[in-house]
Amino acid sequence: MPSRTIYVAHILPEEYPLFRAGLPRDSRLPMKYEDWYQATLRTHKIHRAAALATKPVTVHWDDLVEYARRIRLPVTYALLTTYAIAQGHNHRRHGPPRL
Repeated sequence: MPSRTIYVAHILPEEYPLFRAGLPRDSRLPMKYEDWYQATLRTHKIHRAAALATKPVTVHWDDLVEYARRIRLPVTYALLTTYAIAQGHNHRRHGPPRL
């Protein structure tokens, strides 16, 4: 049984072009959404093989940009993954965000 949860960033297909246009070039963000999605599925599989649970955390472009502005850091792929982890932990402690 998995002992820890790894939060993995999930980008919606319709928002993927915003991430491609707005983030600096990064090999972890390929041209096609399907390629990125398949890599993400491999990430889930690898973590699960190591007895770690995974949970996708949907990251919206506008939320990531606002987060970067608030903490005064550039919007990068590293920040995307960090933001997903922070959101996953926050959701776990405080429940889902209010709409």
